[in-house]
Amino acid sequence: MKLKKYFFFIFFLLICFIIFQKISQYLYQDKLIKILVLFFLFIFFACCLFFYDKHKKILNITIFYFFLILYSLNFLFGFLFYFTSTDYHTKKKFENLKINYDTRSQLEYINVNKSENLFPMITPRDIMQKSDEIVLSNISNSNYVQCNEYGYWKIIRTDKYGYNNNLIKEKYKILISGDSFAHGFCVEDDKELHKILTSNGKETYSIGMAANGPLLSLASMLEIKNKIEFDEIYWLIFRNDFFDLNWELENNKLLNYLNEDYSGEKYFDNLKNKNNIQKKFILENLNKKKNFSYKESFFELKFLNDILKKVSLKKKKTKINQTQFNKILYIFDKKFENKKKTIIFLPNFNCFDNEQALCQKEFKILKNLTINKNINLLNFTNFINQNNYREIFALGLKRSHYSEHGYKELSKIIYELSSD
Repeated sequence: MKLKKYFFFIFFLLICFIIFQKISQYLYQDKLIKILVLFFLFIFFACCLFFYDKHKKILNITIFYFFLILYSLNFLFGFLFYFTSTDYHTKKKFENLKINYDTRSQLEYINVNKSENLFPMITPRDIMQKSDEIVLSNISNSNYVQCNEYGYWKIIRTDKYGYNNNLIKEKYKILISGDSFAHGFCVEDDKELHKILTSNGKETYSIGMAANGPLLSLASMLEIKNKIEFDEIYWLIFRNDFFDLNWELENNKLLNYLNEDYSGEKYFDNLKNKNNIQKKFILENLNKKKNFSYKESFFELKFLNDILKKVSLKKKKTKINQTQFNKILYIFDKKFENKKKTIIFLPNFNCFDNEQALCQKEFKILKNLTINKNINLLNFTNFINQNNYREIFALGLKRSHYSEHGYKELSKIIYELSSD
């Protein structure tokens, strides 16, 4: 066998090994461009093993143009990404408003303010997608750099359970559950939903965590009820909860919460260990949470991958796992049968723009899933003035959280629904 045959054979085996080791991870993480490149190289080196001498020119031209086309498309999509990005439109908005905008990344901000002992906003999902641990909250009694949608980095202080609340009591009127909207992104402290309700006389505790899906939210509710009492639950379900469920169902420990007989793992009795796990994870992954880099994204074909993901997600949007979502709501209803339970469907910007029909379909799915269950269901969309819908979003921008006005309007609904 000639030297070049050994070369092709070694690379063919290497590609096979990478595919075998990484394919499930890449599929899970939607790294579609890496999958495409790996399978192209698999076919290319297989062909080289048998046909290189006869078709050397064709094979060389093929691999050259394959990567030329990929990087050319990636370059063009990079421009599209930049001019449609939230970051670009946010900066433009602040330029028009003549307001200074803190362009530092989370890590840059943390490094400048080391004396404040700040943590970056690492979510339970970030950790659980890379480990077998159950994580339901942040590190307790700690300072976090939460987000920046108004030109400054917002800092929050977690309570002893790791949630964004000022005070811990034994009894509350309301429990708020959900993702970043329940977490209080990105408005000032006293404009957060649960704190507005508390200031208006409805004592409210939030277990909201950014990036939580429905199964994580259910687990959090089941665990926190062992520590605090509450009369009513308001579960904020955002549109991406339907799709967050897909990765949550991959976690066997989370699946335990769908068992009627499962009483939980007494999560909040073991917070010291959970805190240490999170601190270790942050220390090991801190440098990976860096500012967005166009140079890095270009060489890693991230812009092209983003387009492939969007095409893929359009197909996935019709594949909502209603069976498992129904089971989650069944457990929710059964485990809290003596509580007043309300689910509020939260729209994003596109629900008022180009995805109105899809949002209505998603709400209809929720409506069908709550039939024959003792769960109230509301669509926040119906309470918003269609002519001024931009007002409920931060700076009126797509892909942003709710504004102070948005949280205030949401708090009015909950206040009126809450029993005296």
